[in-house]
This record gives sequence, C-alpha cells and structure tokens, in this order.
Amino acid sequence: MNSLRISILLLIALLAITHCSYQPPIALEMAYMSAIAYESILSIEAWNCKYCQQYKISLPKPFLNITSGVRGFTGYSVSLSKIVVSFKGADNVNTFINELKTAKDTYSQCSGCEVSRSFNELYLTVKSTVLSQI
Repeated sequence: MNSLRISILLLIALLAITHCSYQPPIALEMAYMSAIAYESILSIEAWNCKYCQQYKISLPKPFLNITSGVRGFTGYSVSLSKIVVSFKGADNVNTFINELKTAKDTYSQCSGCEVSRSFNELYLTVKSTVLSQI
C-alpha cells in the first residue's frame, strides 16, 4: 500500500506543477494510473486489467528495465487530453523508508527543484524508452 502512495504522490505532484491546483477527478485518475503500473506487462498492453476499464488510454505502452526493476507505462489519457507516464513504486516499506533517506540532487529541468538521487538513477535506466514512447 505504501508503494502505491508513493506513486500516487509522484503523479499528483507532477500534475500539480502543470495545473497548480488540486482537482479531485484528476487525482482519482492518477491514482488509477498508479495502480495500473503494478499490473502485468501483457495486461497493460491489452488494457484489460481490473482498473484499466475505468479510464480510456490510447496507445498504452509498458516499459521495463529488467536489470534495475523499473517498470511502468505511457499512454494518452482521453479524458485529460494529456500524456500519462506512470511508474511502479517501491515494493515494500523498507524500500520506501530508504527512498525517503536518499540524498536529493538538483533537477536541471526545473529551477529550484530537487529529485531523489536513487529515483533519478533508476529513471535514467528507462529514460530513453519513456521519451521514445511519448
């Protein structure tokens, strides 16, 4: 459950930067997108998982780096008219706690922003795939 919260918080934070206000329908959709990131690659590709039926996503494309364990998916949310990038979060409480303790690095794409060093290192293992999908 904590890993789901991490993913939800990440997606909501990214959305908040774009919209600058909390919008419950968007937060709910992002919660579902976060949960879907835990589904199998085949379910995401077919968009037939339990939560997949809640929202229309065009061109769902899973990504996975077997070595780093990073996985998730990209797609186009019809209801939001936006591209969605969702990552599977931490698998257990210990991973979550260690992530909170991880040093932060400045994030060059955003003035005054920081990113968890370990998240950024993991993201870099799938960055080229994610960018090519979006």
